Amino acid sequence: MTPKETGSGSRSAMTLADFEVIAGVMRLALWNSGLRMSRLERHHGWYAGIISAWLRGTIALPVERFGDLLEALDLGTHEFFALVYRNARVPRESKAQRAKPESSQENLATCFRFHLRHEIRSRGFKQSEVERKVGWTPRYLSTLLAGRRPLSLLHCLAVVRAIDLTPAEFFLSLDCERTQSNGEKTPGEGTTPADS
Repeated sequence: MTPKETGSGSRSAMTLADFEVIAGVMRLALWNSGLRMSRLERHHGWYAGIISAWLRGTIALPVERFGDLLEALDLGTHEFFALVYRNARVPRESKAQRAKPESSQENLATCFRFHLRHEIRSRGFKQSEVERKVGWTPRYLSTLLAGRRPLSLLHCLAVVRAIDLTPAEFFLSLDCERTQSNGEKTPGEGTTPADS
């Protein structure tokens, strides 16, 4: 068994630096929108100060809560990540099928899981290999991708780096559907998830 290097996994220096870029744009988007973090926290029944803790990386930001923040800003994933990675080349469209929406947050988490699974497989990696590279225990990635553990943005970033993708390549090829506030659905909603 190889020793785990300090700061490996979803808390490695590179993963935290990647997250800081995303968190900085989220902070700016919240500021520019005029939404107050304290009001959002009360609205969702979250602890006071939790959004700041998420955006500092003190507490891992679950994908579902990230979805809540995007919904409050009325942004889709692709719109948001296009702001984060303005100068990045938009990658080819992912061949991963989109997840069938149940609710916007569940759909977002499902979409991230399917997209991660697709990218791992399409790049020829095995989950056990990714777990070793990241420094996770065996089967940890399986529990994340199966939805038995909450998936965070830090988890996503750690996996993305382990499979030799840049965050821009991963997130700009991710186009999770969302239910619009007026009840309309974005184009392509209703497709079924890829077999996994």
